[in-house]
Amino acid sequence: MIVKLLRITIYESRWAWRREDIPDPTWDAIETAIRRLDRFRYPFVWLYRDKDSVADAVPDFAVTGGEGVFAFECIAGGMAYRYVYPDHSDNEIAVWKSDEGAVFAERFCCYSLETVLQATRYFCEHGAPDLRLIWQQFQP
Repeated sequence: MIVKLLRITIYESRWAWRREDIPDPTWDAIETAIRRLDRFRYPFVWLYRDKDSVADAVPDFAVTGGEGVFAFECIAGGMAYRYVYPDHSDNEIAVWKSDEGAVFAERFCCYSLETVLQATRYFCEHGAPDLRLIWQQFQP
């Protein structure tokens, strides 16, 4: 597997958080972390190719959200990509509700956990975005 570090952030309250690093994660550990996302206590998971990534390093693959609303993005080949569903609106959705939170236009949100898992697994195995989905390049 290309992913060498799973980084989970856990909020004990709205502002107090801790980080849990899992080196050389199995697919089961990654899937469990994504399924546990709840937009508040477990708002996001980050995946890295380098198991020695520093605490504030930009992740190679990130999933934010939970409770049926997710946003995900990756870095591959020196380019940044975010999942996009062009038929969705520009209305903003809060996908992370603790701390400073995060809001995304609905077109960057996915309502299918299975699609999120498919994209994540593809990245874990290939280190690239799954081209069966639609991605938009952006500046990280």
